[in-house]
Amino acid sequence: MKLLFFKIFTILCLLSNIGFSQSGWNIQQNQASYTLYSVYFVNQYTGWASGELYVSIGLIIKTTNGGLNWFTQYIDSSYYYISSIFYINQNTGWAGGAPGPILKTTNGGINWFYQAYGKHLWLGSIYFIDPNTGWAVVDTINTSGIILKTTNGGTNWFYQTSGTSYGLFSVIFIDQNTGWIAGGYAVYDGIILKTTNGGTNWYTQYQDTLYNLLYGIQFVDQNTGWVIGENSYSYGKIIKTTNGGRNWFLQYNANYYILQSLYFIDQYSGWSGGADNIHNGIVIKTTDGGSNWYEQFNGSGPNHELFSINFINMNSGWAVGNNGIIINTTNGGEPIGIKPISSNVPESFLLYQNYPNPFNPSTKIKFQIPVFPLMKGVRGMSVRLSIYDLLGREIATLVNEQLQPGTYEVEWDGGNYSSGVYFYKLEAGSFTDTKKMLMIK
Repeated sequence: MKLLFFKIFTILCLLSNIGFSQSGWNIQQNQASYTLYSVYFVNQYTGWASGELYVSIGLIIKTTNGGLNWFTQYIDSSYYYISSIFYINQNTGWAGGAPGPILKTTNGGINWFYQAYGKHLWLGSIYFIDPNTGWAVVDTINTSGIILKTTNGGTNWFYQTSGTSYGLFSVIFIDQNTGWIAGGYAVYDGIILKTTNGGTNWYTQYQDTLYNLLYGIQFVDQNTGWVIGENSYSYGKIIKTTNGGRNWFLQYNANYYILQSLYFIDQYSGWSGGADNIHNGIVIKTTDGGSNWYEQFNGSGPNHELFSINFINMNSGWAVGNNGIIINTTNGGEPIGIKPISSNVPESFLLYQNYPNPFNPSTKIKFQIPVFPLMKGVRGMSVRLSIYDLLGREIATLVNEQLQPGTYEVEWDGGNYSSGVYFYKLEAGSFTDTKKMLMIK
């Protein structure tokens, strides 16, 4: 009788879950001793994040396998935190924070050295347009308005006149001459500055005297740009321009969202990271240039605000934040569909050969999960299905969630990867199986 009840209960659980999907964002790290304020990747494998270790110790960490593993690369107790990191290529990068000087590396972060300027300044953002030309801004509210520029890779930095004493939080340039800065004042007075001559002259392009601090800015061309900020209730807003900043219009009022970071890959696709009203980390996305936004990720738990987000293409992106949270996507953050394809409960684990095989560029992978003891409060068995390249590096996670017994199918699109041999691995409880597949383009 107990066995019959168990079988009926199992089948009902399976049938009640007609379709499964998980966020296209995966939690790569959750390290309570870290707070991470900035993340930057130069390709799908190599990236850095910066912030602080414990309380008020500057920190830089690095990955060489897309974030599967991170290692501490630099610790500096003279910094309270390192708030911005930027690389122009795999070897050359800069970082800055409070209250130390600007840091530079020429060997991928193995060694960092102080540059002459920036000492005792609280740097909010660094941006380089080429290996020689870059800018840094100071984010201390009420007292700064400070802009630094270099034309020799940071050997020398000189001051530029901003015309304001506001805190400056984010800087971006699209060429040697044209750039913008977003900032604000302690009484929620947001400001956007622009230059058309490399920063020799800056002028105020937008000022919101009502209620907004403006944290992040991004342009994809001479005309199209976005800025994120907050209102007096600490909820997020997004404004947009389509004429180089001459006019800005409110595009999104994020009621109950705090928006801290912004990244657009082109004029249509962009992401913003932050937190909800109970401080769960969130990511929202647009595919129509910001006219509509939808939530992609909300699940890292309280006190895991996301402070920085970075993408290298339409699919591969990372976000970092409070309590050392690092999340990653390999499909642009879109939900991954897991489709149950049979109502029969399997008697054993099985990982099928993918089909078609060889494939170009997508293939389907089927697997089955058998009956297993269900205990009260347990939603199912923890199942993970991952894709690896020929060097054994994990490049995609297709499934990572609790599943009920059943037979499932999931599709992998390898359009972002080159032809060659790949492996897929199923892990469920103590069961593990790996199979080989071939992509030919």
